[in-house]
Amino acid sequence: MGAQALAWRMAEQDIQVVLLEPQGHSRRLLALAGGKNVSYSQLSYATTTLNILDVVYENATDQYDHVLTLLGLLLDPLGNNPRRFSNAEWPPFAAPCT
Repeated sequence: MGAQALAWRMAEQDIQVVLLEPQGHSRRLLALAGGKNVSYSQLSYATTTLNILDVVYENATDQYDHVLTLLGLLLDPLGNNPRRFSNAEWPPFAAPCT
């Protein structure tokens, strides 16, 4: 509830707020604002796809680290056995250039 309250205060000050939360609690902000200057896009594992290779960083090193982080999260979403992939392991499909 605290995140929504902070988001509402920021939105009142014309600050763009983006919340990613699959439970749908942020729908309350839409109702509170009466649909003015607020939009809501539902995210769910049933309807949303994620491409971990989508470019989100201009810097190639930052993008590479981002992809490795997402891959680690996909393989261990609860973080019980977190691991970092080494350059020797990634990409698993890469063949030596000849």
